[in-house]
Amino acid sequence: MTTVSRFPVSVLLVTASLLLVGCGDDSEGPAPLPTGTLTMTGTLLPADISLLRRGTHVLQVDGKDVYYVESETTNLRRYERKPVVLEGTLSANVDPSFLPVLEVSRVVDVLEQQTKEWSVPALGLALRAPETWEATVGDQSIALRAPGSTASIMKVERMEKSPIDLLNAMPTVVGTARALRVSNEQSGAETVVLERSSDVLVFSFTPEIPEQAERLRQDWLAILETIRLQSSDNPQNSSIAPVTGTGTALGTPCGGPAGILCPPASYCDITNLQENIGVCKSL
Repeated sequence: MTTVSRFPVSVLLVTASLLLVGCGDDSEGPAPLPTGTLTMTGTLLPADISLLRRGTHVLQVDGKDVYYVESETTNLRRYERKPVVLEGTLSANVDPSFLPVLEVSRVVDVLEQQTKEWSVPALGLALRAPETWEATVGDQSIALRAPGSTASIMKVERMEKSPIDLLNAMPTVVGTARALRVSNEQSGAETVVLERSSDVLVFSFTPEIPEQAERLRQDWLAILETIRLQSSDNPQNSSIAPVTGTGTALGTPCGGPAGILCPPASYCDITNLQENIGVCKSL
């Protein structure tokens, strides 16, 4: 005769529970987020639009993405590509695989980035770049190299005609003058062509290290925003060539995909280089 051992149901349930707890000991969940109001310092960069996560911007610290950023009370686009001090609270993203979201309540401070101006009369322009970058100025060009790079990241050259096909180029603005931009999505390289009355200025961006491509691209865009153009016929003339026309009144949006112009005696002050959008200001 076979003897069957019978355990109480309660004992079986407790044993099963212990086994389940033991199985979960090796899997650690995400670390809890800091609570309360935080003050963070970093560089604010625009983020790609996504339906899978939250965050209109990214906060970079020492070249690394640490948080996505969004705000219901502050226009963060005004502080893009600038070192800032942000105050806000952290919350989990829609998917925990994405970085947490810093919900900004206010921008405490905008830190001044140390830059150096390079004037190239032969090209009829001046620009500002981070002071840690190195520049090589030639007769008809200037090449900029970022720290840790073995080759130039950005180059400006004077040419007789465009070296690339501009059929599918996108409109952009350089130093308040109209230009055309061609991007290579695979390599991250970009070329901006500015046609003038007697020559062509070609701005080239070539990220050397793929892992740093996005950070360097933000530096490239920031440098483009600092460019001051002089007369191509007289490089010593420091007057800026305005984008003028019969488009819109002072203080209203200009530029953009439609290339909206500003009235005479004014120019389009670009505030968003990626979308080429700005506001009309008086000269």
